[in-house]
Amino acid sequence: MPDDKPMCIAQPAGRPDHIDIADTVAYTPAFLSRRRQYPNAMSSALGIVMALHYLRDGTVLAEIQWNKPDLPKQAYVKNLIRVQSAAIRRIT
Repeated sequence: MPDDKPMCIAQPAGRPDHIDIADTVAYTPAFLSRRRQYPNAMSSALGIVMALHYLRDGTVLAEIQWNKPDLPKQAYVKNLIRVQSAAIRRIT
């Protein structure tokens, strides 16, 4: 039976900019430049990583609680960047 708590999964080593559960994230500029049709919602979106899913092919999906409606609840970690500023950590 699924648990509503974030999953605790070890992050693979060797990636200094890794994303962990409870990190605040945004979409990377490279990802946003490929998705110009959503400039307002995606470019200003911030989210908290609730879980990480490691797929067999090496792909990592993050479950995200976004501060904007209608954004996908999952995103590839490669399309996310960790936001470190304490001023914008609060998601409303």
